Parts: sequence; structure tokens; C-alpha cells
Amino acid sequence: MKEKFHGIIFDIDGVLVFQGKAYPGAAEVLDFLREKGIAIRILSNSPWR
Repeated sequence: MKEKFHGIIFDIDGVLVFQGKAYPGAAEVLDFLREKGIAIRILSNSPWR
């Protein structure tokens, strides 16, 4: 997998989290990518409350 991807950018709100709760499997996906050595960046355009 690393041969194809150097990194992945996630938008946190609506992709990993919805209304303050993580989507099922979101943490596992991030763990999987970390195990494969894929760089992860998490961004948001939503204001923090």
C-alpha cells in the first residue's frame, strides 16, 4: 500500500466524526494506516466548540 500512497488527509467533521462522535471503524482505519507507515493529516474547517 505504501508504494501507492505517501499520505492521506482527512477532514475530521463528517468523515471521521459526526456531531462529536467518532464513526464506527474510524480509529481502526487510522491505526491501520499508521501500521502501514502512511502519513496521516487531520484537518477541519469547522470551528471548535
